[in-house]
Amino acid sequence: TGERPQSVMSQITASTAHPFPVTGAVSGRGRSVYFDDTPGLAEATLFDDDGNPVMHLTGRSIVVGRAPSDALRAPDVTHVAATGTEPGPCADPGALAELGGLEIVAGIAAETLPRGPLAELLGLTLTAVEHGTVQGEIVPLAWMANPIASVHGGVLMSMAEIVSGLAAQTLTGVGGRYRLLQIS
Repeated sequence: TGERPQSVMSQITASTAHPFPVTGAVSGRGRSVYFDDTPGLAEATLFDDDGNPVMHLTGRSIVVGRAPSDALRAPDVTHVAATGTEPGPCADPGALAELGGLEIVAGIAAETLPRGPLAELLGLTLTAVEHGTVQGEIVPLAWMANPIASVHGGVLMSMAEIVSGLAAQTLTGVGGRYRLLQIS
C-alpha cells in the first residue's frame, strides 16, 4: 500500500428475525453494494433450508492509514498456554429442561455445565453472573491476532455475542427462550 501501512476498519451489523435452524443447512447470498479506494459497503442474507431469511448482515468498511511505526509486531504470547483447536461440547438439552436461564448461566460460570463450543474455543470464562448481567474474559492467543498485533474483530464480536446472549438468557424462566435480534 505504499510507504504508510494501512488497514481496514469495519463495522458489521447482524440482524435476525426468524429462528436460526438447529439442524439442516444454512446458505447465503451476498453482494458488494459499493466500493472504491477507501469506503465500501456490502450486504449478505443467510437462509434456512426452507428459504426463510434467518440473518441479514451489513458491512461498512473504510481503509485507514497508520502513522509509520516500528512498533507493529506480532504479540508476545509465550506466556500463554496453547488451547486445543477442537470446540467443546454442548450441554444436553434434557439436563437443562428443568433449569431457569439464570441457573444455566450460573452453572456455566461454576463450570458444572459446558460453556459451549465457541466459548470453549475462545477460552471464555464467566467472571460474574447476575439477573440481566454477565461478565466474561478471554486471554488473547496468537491465532486470535491480526498481522498488526491486535485481536481480530471476529473474536471480539464472538465474545460480545456470547456474553450478551448469556445475559439475555439469565432473564428467561424454565423452558424460556431468547433470540438475539441485532449485534453491531
